[in-house]
Amino acid sequence: MVRFKNRYLLLEVTYNDGRGMDASVTPSAMLAALKTSIIENFGDVTYGLAQAALTVKYVDTRCGLVIVRCGRDESQAVRTAVGVMQEVLGRSARCGTRFVGGTLATTREACLKSTREKLRALVDAGRLKEDEIDALEEAQKKILDTVAH
Repeated sequence: MVRFKNRYLLLEVTYNDGRGMDASVTPSAMLAALKTSIIENFGDVTYGLAQAALTVKYVDTRCGLVIVRCGRDESQAVRTAVGVMQEVLGRSARCGTRFVGGTLATTREACLKSTREKLRALVDAGRLKEDEIDALEEAQKKILDTVAH
């Protein structure tokens, strides 16, 4: 018996209008945006191959982070499709891959690290108080714990 080899991608979505993600960015909406980008750039056959393992595991609208699972063989096509995405839900956006991991646990840790960096940047900019960071990080860990299982 052969098991499926997956890759987990940590994506960052930054809107060009300066506003953050809103609540309408759900896992299914991100999956639809990914599907559109893969089909436009690589065609139906590549999407058909990628579709078997392609799922959005987690969307953090506060930090603009998304965890996507895809097949190992199709991961390069998915990463490229993410890089050329120019809009998410009709809003102009830049998308990039921050981390690629073989397990959800390593990608989860990368997500927590990225969240910590973003929160530190908000503290440095004066938009967040130092004592609020711990509570936000703890909430993030609890949410990711539910996703990781």
